[in-house]
Amino acid sequence: MLEIFLYGIGVMYSPGPVNIMGFNEGLKGKFFESMWFFGGVGAAMLILCIALGFLGEYIVKESALPYLATIGCAYIVYLAYKIYRSTSELDISADRQDIDASKTTLGFSNGLLIQLLNPKAMLALVPITTIMFPATGVIGSQILWYAAAIGLLAMWAPGSYSYIGALINKRGPSRNFLKAFNYFMVLLLLGSAAILFYENVLQVFLQKI
Repeated sequence: MLEIFLYGIGVMYSPGPVNIMGFNEGLKGKFFESMWFFGGVGAAMLILCIALGFLGEYIVKESALPYLATIGCAYIVYLAYKIYRSTSELDISADRQDIDASKTTLGFSNGLLIQLLNPKAMLALVPITTIMFPATGVIGSQILWYAAAIGLLAMWAPGSYSYIGALINKRGPSRNFLKAFNYFMVLLLLGSAAILFYENVLQVFLQKI
């Protein structure tokens, strides 16, 4: 059973769009304000794990994955635009810093949606629910306990990245550095969306041609 959690940690704690956004929130000094975002990510993984654990073979239709991936990539691009827009509108004056920052805090719905629509999340859970669960005897109500544990692991993946960002924030980086880093985060999100689209949508359709 240890392999389930080792695999989950390896997949969920690697750099990705959700963890990038968590790091960005921490860098802006909003670690505690982003707890709802982390909770949304964990809730999404809980829902997916339970659904795939009980009804995986009926829910995961290979033909539907490219369309799900397209929606997920579009949502990642939307969030990248949201970060870009909020960063470009930041006033450098100190008296408006907190006001502007508070308007861009990611919430529960953001975390829930991006993880539900993230094709990597579903594809990462497929080996757990279809191979590892049956192989280790995880059936019935036991799936709920394992799903809860996986949800907590997923919740603290962006949380750990955000905490690292918060530690950097405490060192007092300049406003110009924060704005430049936010734009860098936007590029990373767009890049991850492009890679996900290429691997999960474009390649699938090219193989059918």
